Amino acid sequence: MGNNHVVLVEGDSILRQLLGQTLEQAGFQVSRVANTHDGRLACHRLAPAGVVVDLATAGPMSPAECASALRSVSPDAGLVFLASGGLQEVQTAIEGLDGQAVCLDKTELFTADDVLVAINSVVPATN
Repeated sequence: MGNNHVVLVEGDSILRQLLGQTLEQAGFQVSRVANTHDGRLACHRLAPAGVVVDLATAGPMSPAECASALRSVSPDAGLVFLASGGLQEVQTAIEGLDGQAVCLDKTELFTADDVLVAINSVVPATN
């Protein structure tokens, strides 16, 4: 089996737990962190297949800066951004990532399964 590790960067502990459990039940190994600084460290250490990141945890970084920071330590990881606004800026940032990034809008209702579909769309099959 190939790399099935996902780094989950979510500031809300309840959502971090729910999304982490959903990904684990689908067969992913999940490392949960609360901010992009720790997410970057985890990506450097683990070289994950995918990263799910709530852009609210990125602080003053723009979506493009966040993508660049994650790519600098984990260039092959698929990225799933969770955004609560600024979707045009996010879409612009992910256009150059060759289909290895998607965005979910946190202002619209989505389920943990939607996150699973998103990560599966950017992470190569592991078997």
